[in-house]
Amino acid sequence: MKALVVAAIIAAGISTATPAAAAPRPPAGNPCVVAIRAVFKPYGAAVVNRFVAISYRESRWTQTVKNPRSSAAGCLQVLAGVARNVGARCSQLDAWCSATTSRTLYRRFGFRPWAVR
Repeated sequence: MKALVVAAIIAAGISTATPAAAAPRPPAGNPCVVAIRAVFKPYGAAVVNRFVAISYRESRWTQTVKNPRSSAAGCLQVLAGVARNVGARCSQLDAWCSATTSRTLYRRFGFRPWAVR
């Protein structure tokens, strides 16, 4: 299964660069930010802050956003096939689902799935 997820990431044309800039201060109570902070808290502040910045870059902290050119959706823009392949059984348009699916991806691949081209 790991090879299939890596193949999907490569097929999407994703590189391994880091986010270009930090996100602005998020609005209080934003569902994406709340979920990311809770799910990634065990990994430390640096990881939490990086995922908050990635979420801003990917969706502007909007949990219901869909990419019109791919199946990517949600706070962290996880591709539908990748989410299924890592066992996600929930909608990526839900902030908590997006964050927990992203945690699974992070555990397996680090930040590579969200790298900038």
